[in-house]
Amino acid sequence: MGEPTPLNVEVINTSTEPVPVVLQGHELYQQSQNTEFTTAFTNFSIAVPAGKRLTIESASARVSLPVGQRAQANVSGNFATGVGTQYLSLAFQGTFDGQDVYTTTQPVRLYVNSVGGNFQIVRTGVGRVSAEVSFVGYFENVP
Repeated sequence: MGEPTPLNVEVINTSTEPVPVVLQGHELYQQSQNTEFTTAFTNFSIAVPAGKRLTIESASARVSLPVGQRAQANVSGNFATGVGTQYLSLAFQGTFDGQDVYTTTQPVRLYVNSVGGNFQIVRTGVGRVSAEVSFVGYFENVP
């Protein structure tokens, strides 16, 4: 007996009845953090358990800061060295309650090992800044 003949299967995936998708061997992960700061930058740590690797697929940030200031955001796969840093484009959304607001949501492909990663917000000027960050990805076992 030889190998079975593969068959084509048609899957209908509508928005009203989506077909669930599971990544075999992967543990889905989402993290959100927020803070207020008055320094030039703030770091949000990304912890990864021993024996795992985190693949980040999407990164999002919202930064609210004094009028006229600018901010940048980046996410790094290695906190100690900054290796694998990806810079995110923050878009100005407007001025609300005396604060300029910038946001971003971007697809990324970043690998973070158990050393841990870093999501950083850097700004110009002085005064109170509010930042919210989140990312979505999955853990997988490291051989």
